[in-house]
Amino acid sequence: MVSHSHSAPIVGAIDDYTGLGPWWSEVCTGVTAAAGALHGRLQPVRLERGTGTCDFNVNRRLVGPDGCVMRPNPDGPCDKRVPVVACRGNDGSLVGLCYSYCCHPTILLGPQISGDYPGQTSLALEAEHGGVALFLPGTFGNVRPHLVDDTGAFRKCTADDAAACADQLQAGVYEGLEGAEVIAAATVSAHRVLHDLPLAPLPTTGEIDAILADQWSDTAQLAAVNQHQQQGLRHWAQSVEAARLHPPATMAFRFSLLTIGPIQLVAMSGEFFLEYGMRAQEIFGPDTIALGYTQGCQSYVPTDRALIEGGYEPGAWKRFQQLAPFAEGIEAAVGEGLLRLRADSSESS
Repeated sequence: MVSHSHSAPIVGAIDDYTGLGPWWSEVCTGVTAAAGALHGRLQPVRLERGTGTCDFNVNRRLVGPDGCVMRPNPDGPCDKRVPVVACRGNDGSLVGLCYSYCCHPTILLGPQISGDYPGQTSLALEAEHGGVALFLPGTFGNVRPHLVDDTGAFRKCTADDAAACADQLQAGVYEGLEGAEVIAAATVSAHRVLHDLPLAPLPTTGEIDAILADQWSDTAQLAAVNQHQQQGLRHWAQSVEAARLHPPATMAFRFSLLTIGPIQLVAMSGEFFLEYGMRAQEIFGPDTIALGYTQGCQSYVPTDRALIEGGYEPGAWKRFQQLAPFAEGIEAAVGEGLLRLRADSSESS
């Protein structure tokens, strides 16, 4: 199983894709059927928790004299840990496991359908143990595989690259399993809050015209932008104009907490930067498993610093049909959302 891939049909709203259609219906039907089948196979398990390491990820935002570019930044924030939660049957066999890693699955970009390195890792784990292996996406909005060409720039990758990275991650999972400790899980609870993140003012009509003109005046850029991105940009411009009478000041995001005994999974509904996963661990504890790309994937959520630096991620809000960019104070707002989530869970316990 894999929960995020850049080489599979789109199930979220981006550009002019709605994420709906026959493929989405098939996904929903399959997930529902799987849940029903698993419900009939419930059994007592022993929970174990461990942490391994894996080293093929790197921060992808490099700031230079010309601004921020998408190149490897070994000095930028990066998380090499591989948290693992294992379920073992009465006979000690591995019934299932969840593992997480903070790295964008951007090795394979299609047109072939693939689960990228997480899918290959899970398939290998399942083939060896027979249980279910589920990849949980970390907060890797600004992290990707460190695969480069002779100039040090990110390069186009191959299936062999994905397989090699999957081997490394599988080793990290085994490292976590070898050092895993048995944990008691007498309680299970779930909590969710909707929290508003601040938006800047809507772009002016002149700014929109400039964005559209720049998009279509550069021949090289036009060739790199596919038809769906072009149409999506038109839809975005129309949506902004339609919102002028009642411009939004905020955008609501979902922050969720799943607690299984001492295990805490904090999930956020967007392409959150790694720094927000680190903030979740500061608030909920260092062993917290912080996840992005859950409950929908609304937009990139950059840091205050990234808003100033620019680059791809802070400028991608238009692709997600977001009416305005995030405003300064975004970091404080995310922190407030996480604190609200902790307070809500404490009151309910």
